[in-house]
Amino acid sequence: MAVTAGSSGVVIDHATLIAAQFQPAHAEALSSVRAAACSGAHFKGSVPGVLDRERRKLRAPIVGITPARDGCGYRLVGSDGGVFAFGGAPGSHYHGSVPGALGDKRLNAPVTGTVVPDGRGGYVLIAQDGGVFVFGAAKFHGSVPGVLAKLDKRLNAPVAGGTAGYRLAAKDGGVFSFAKAGFHGSVPGVLAKLREHLAAPVVGTVMPAPNGNGYWLYASDGGVFTFGRAQFLGSVPKVLDPEHKHLAAPVVAAASLQNGQGYWLFAADGGVFTFGKVRFYGSVPGVLNAQRRKLNAPIVGGVATANGKGYWLFASDGGVFSFGNAKFAGSVPGALRGRLNAPIVAAAPAPGGGYWLVASDGGVFAFRPSQEGERK
Repeated sequence: MAVTAGSSGVVIDHATLIAAQFQPAHAEALSSVRAAACSGAHFKGSVPGVLDRERRKLRAPIVGITPARDGCGYRLVGSDGGVFAFGGAPGSHYHGSVPGALGDKRLNAPVTGTVVPDGRGGYVLIAQDGGVFVFGAAKFHGSVPGVLAKLDKRLNAPVAGGTAGYRLAAKDGGVFSFAKAGFHGSVPGVLAKLREHLAAPVVGTVMPAPNGNGYWLYASDGGVFTFGRAQFLGSVPKVLDPEHKHLAAPVVAAASLQNGQGYWLFAADGGVFTFGKVRFYGSVPGVLNAQRRKLNAPIVGGVATANGKGYWLFASDGGVFSFGNAKFAGSVPGALRGRLNAPIVAAAPAPGGGYWLVASDGGVFAFRPSQEGERK
C-alpha cells in the first residue's frame, strides 16, 4: 500500500503497486480483476484512520462522498474544500484541494459537499457563494461571483448544490448555468411573473432531465419546479393542500427514474412521496408505527436503486431503512457497540450492492450484503 499525505489532502492508493506490474496490453484484464474485487461497498480508509496516525486533527467537517464508478474507491470532501481520496481507482484519485489552491487565502463560503465527477479525470467543488474550484483535467467555465461582479449584483441566497456540466442552484431557486449546461429558467423568474413568493427554500442539488434539456428543483416543503423538458408530475403541496394537511417534516432528498417519468421525495421523518410512474414501496413511519416505535434520528438522505424498484433512507445516527428491491446490508447502530462519534452526513450506494455511510468526522462505514459492516 502506498500512502502520500499533504496539508490539504490525503491519498491512500492500494492499486498503484498492482497496476505497475501490468503492461498496457493487460489493462482490460486488470479492469476485470478490479471490478470483481470491488463488487459491493468495501472499506478503503477513513479520515480519522489517516489523521490519527499523523496526530493531526480535521480542520473542517466532512460534508460529502463521491464513490468511483467501479466502486474501488471514494473521495470525501470537507466544508473547507479539503479532499481525501481512498482506494486508488481512477474515479477516486486525488488532484488537489481548495486549501492547497488558496494557500494563505481564506475560502469565502463553505463548500456545499458537491463533488462533481468530471469525465476527463478531475472534479469540481462548489461553494455556497457559487464559487467554483476545478482540479485535475476538469475545466473551469465560470462561477457565480464572476458573473455577478460583472453585473454589479449580489447573490440573493446561498447555493445549495450543482451537477456536472455544470449547473448551480441556489436556495431561492436561482439557477446558474455554465459551459454546455443549458439554462431553462429559474424559480424567481417564474414566481416574479405570478407575483408570488417561494414558500420554502430549495434544497439539495439540481436533478437533470434524462435528455439534458431540462431539470427539476425541489423545496423543503415538497414543492417541485420543472424547467425545459423535465415533466411536472406532482408535488407534496398539491397532494396535501386539498386535504388541509401539513407536511410532518421537511423534504431532505429526492430521486428520479432514469427516464424522467417519475420521482420520489423523502422527508426527514422518513416519509416518502411518489409522483409519476414510480411506485411506493413503504416509508419509515409506516414501519415504525406498526411496531409502536419512534425514529431515533432524522433522515438525512435517500437513494433509489438503479432500476427504480426500491430505495434506501439513511438517518443521521447511521440507521438504514430499505424498501422494495433495495437490500438491507447493515447499519451503524447494528455494527457499533458504542456510540457514533459524529453524525452521518452523506451516503452513497455501491456498484454490485451495498452502500457507504460517511460521518462529519470523516468516519466511513461500508456495508455490503456479505459483510455486516466495516470501519477503521
